[in-house]
Amino acid sequence: RFLQSISHTQKAFQKAANMGLPEVSAYTILSRQENKEPLAIRMFGDTGLPHSTLVPMIECLKLSGAKRVLEIGTQFGKTTWHLAGNLPEDGHLWTVDLPPASETDKSGRETQPGEEVGAFFQGTPEKEKITQVLKNSLELGPDDFPTLFDYVFVDANHAYDFARADTITALRLLDEEGFIVWHDYYTLDPRIGVRRLLHELEAAGFELYHLAGSTCAVARVSSEMRDKLLA
Repeated sequence: RFLQSISHTQKAFQKAANMGLPEVSAYTILSRQENKEPLAIRMFGDTGLPHSTLVPMIECLKLSGAKRVLEIGTQFGKTTWHLAGNLPEDGHLWTVDLPPASETDKSGRETQPGEEVGAFFQGTPEKEKITQVLKNSLELGPDDFPTLFDYVFVDANHAYDFARADTITALRLLDEEGFIVWHDYYTLDPRIGVRRLLHELEAAGFELYHLAGSTCAVARVSSEMRDKLLA
């Protein structure tokens, strides 16, 4: 009976998780025929995120031709490393995390004391394409960067208020048209507010998608959509 109860609970959660944003591939979002031009995707061993999540993110990055990438939430830098390694030759990535051992740790640090933020890409060739910004994401603004972005990955504190604030920051730092990808959309954990936030935005009439097979959601944001969202 105990095992049956667990099975029923799992099925209920799976059914609920499947009810949400429409699930599409990066190819569909970008109106490209899947496998027509196979993408060369670079992997470096320990990916951190499962391939089922990381590969669609990289497909979205490469198919869109994005060159200026912002990551909000570095942690160990595994995702940072892979995104930077799949940028074009003239691409660059800025990644934001909290400064070491400060009072802001209570705002959502995921690394532990003594662990180096971005440790995985240090000393790699891809480090040349990465700029670290050690600052609370709640305090970010255009003056912190030399450019606006065409691809933003939101992956810091996933609680609702923080996810909302980081989404507003992402919109303000996005160029005329670009992509925002949110991690941990595909979860029913009540401590994680990404799903709630994006469902609220969808209910307000904005076009968002669950990136097929992954734990991420994505939006292709036009300047018109950005202005409406910020309003």
